[in-house]
Amino acid sequence: MTPYMSGVRCLWSGFEVFLNSSKQYVPPSEFRKYLPGGPIEGEFVTRKNGSKGIKEILKSKNMEEWKELKFIAYDAPQVKAPFEERVKKLKKVLKKKNNPYVVLQEPILCQSLEHLNEEITKQLKAGLKGVVLRQSQGNVTQFLRKATKVLKEDEKPLSQLI
Repeated sequence: MTPYMSGVRCLWSGFEVFLNSSKQYVPPSEFRKYLPGGPIEGEFVTRKNGSKGIKEILKSKNMEEWKELKFIAYDAPQVKAPFEERVKKLKKVLKKKNNPYVVLQEPILCQSLEHLNEEITKQLKAGLKGVVLRQSQGNVTQFLRKATKVLKEDEKPLSQLI
């Protein structure tokens, strides 16, 4: 599981950024030199502008604006290996880059429903939206999102919602 953030989800191709909406953006060359070859699945986040502000920065060619962004890397989907191995390889690549703008979001192995509830509570208290669960077996990462909105509204433990 990983924190569910309020950024802009995207895929880094190695040259361009593709959003879920199929929009594509080319970062300034100074920013690109810090990004590893793609594709890398991740999310752009910023401390102050929210997703609308992030999309405005993505349209910009101004490096000073791009410096406000962090790219949170989650996965290297084209590596032909199970999820855990892809994350290990991605970690190795990112470590070589010594990068101020890219951070690997290492997954936390979910031990139990109690552990999941604790992590969701921790992330909500930190101001995030909850957690994203990923099935770790196989070559395709499957998102098994559980809406934290339901948890907030019903205030039921997750074990009662599954």
